[in-house]
Amino acid sequence: MATDSVLQQILCVEIVILGDFNAHHTEWLGSCTTDHAERSVYDFASAYDLIQLVVSPTRIPDAEDHMPSLLDLLLTSYPDSYEVSVDAPLGSSDNCLLEFCANHTPTMASLCRQSSRLAL
Repeated sequence: MATDSVLQQILCVEIVILGDFNAHHTEWLGSCTTDHAERSVYDFASAYDLIQLVVSPTRIPDAEDHMPSLLDLLLTSYPDSYEVSVDAPLGSSDNCLLEFCANHTPTMASLCRQSSRLAL
């Protein structure tokens, strides 16, 4: 079937999405609110089985009445392949530095084998 072929191709791709989403969701780092932008990102991540790897705040507020927040996300289909660290901001910025390292570079053949096992 054509649908099965497309799904198999998607399963053979490693997905990594990283960025400053500037959005909030209660599922990620206990944000107090969920806004529309983050709901869309969360739904997209859920639909493609992506895992969010940043586990500490990436914005440190400059006002006492504001809470630290998670604005930068790293979404991936292979969470065990990455190490993520959040470092202190540079200068007077309120945004932390986000560093990630790939533990290995999987081959397309190994990705397809892994996804084939998931389909069983």
